[in-house]
Amino acid sequence: LARAATDALGGIAATLVEIRSSAATPPIVLSCERSLAMRWLIPRLSDFQDRHPGIDVHLSTGGGALDFARERITLAIRRLDFPLDPDWAVTTLVPETVGPVVRPDMAAQLAGGDYLALGSRTRPEAWKNWLTSRPDVPVPRDVRLYDHHFMMLEAAASGLGIALSPRIIAADDIASGRLLAPVGFDADGTSYGLIRPRSAQMTESMEVLERWLTHHAG
Repeated sequence: LARAATDALGGIAATLVEIRSSAATPPIVLSCERSLAMRWLIPRLSDFQDRHPGIDVHLSTGGGALDFARERITLAIRRLDFPLDPDWAVTTLVPETVGPVVRPDMAAQLAGGDYLALGSRTRPEAWKNWLTSRPDVPVPRDVRLYDHHFMMLEAAASGLGIALSPRIIAADDIASGRLLAPVGFDADGTSYGLIRPRSAQMTESMEVLERWLTHHAG
């Protein structure tokens, strides 16, 4: 009985230590805009996990305004195009630049003006604003909007038109040669930022993730 009781108490003690350890290091819940998560963040997260296997990052998708407490978010990546709460701490990751991207065999259509412009409903005025700043580029015959940028890029890669895309979202497609950016990218005056509540303790794990994000976004 003594041996059994000792073994049982030892097992309970070990379990309590494990529970306390897990409670002391909760996962980082990182919220990211959908297209940015799909086209940029997710393809790179394995690098972070390989470098920092002890840091648990849970990815959530969302856009716009934030409620850290209600949504149980630790950090958030957002395009900084909306009012920022003064109680938030914001680290700028990368300026936003946008430009047309197209399948290589359709690149000549942009210069000729005979093209269908593809955009996102999340930025319905993007083509109008960009063309105003680029009078050297012919206007399209029509504009077609998709629900999200990642859908728009797939449409462009399938030859359905020319997409106006953030550089960061199209970067991998351009690097692989799947898409071309025939006239480059122009700054639109906004940027992407990493946001957290000022009241939240900045842990060592959060600092590591912030440095990694800053490095890869640059």
